[in-house]
Amino acid sequence: MAEVWKVEGKDGFDLDAGYYPVSEHSDYEAALKAARSELAQLDISQPDAGGPAGIQDRVYIVHPDGQRKQVYS
Repeated sequence: MAEVWKVEGKDGFDLDAGYYPVSEHSDYEAALKAARSELAQLDISQPDAGGPAGIQDRVYIVHPDGQRKQVYS
């Protein structure tokens, strides 16, 4: 079975919300590229997130073994 690397998001404003799917990839490099692209889109759609409220959604890569790591720009 092929490994699947997932990109997921988490709403930074609703702390009780679960993770939401963004995309799936066959290797880490593709997942990282997609995660960084998602972060760039969030910077456009949630431009005030860098302020004290820190409400911008977060982006994670989920490794094939289930380990979840946050991606930063």
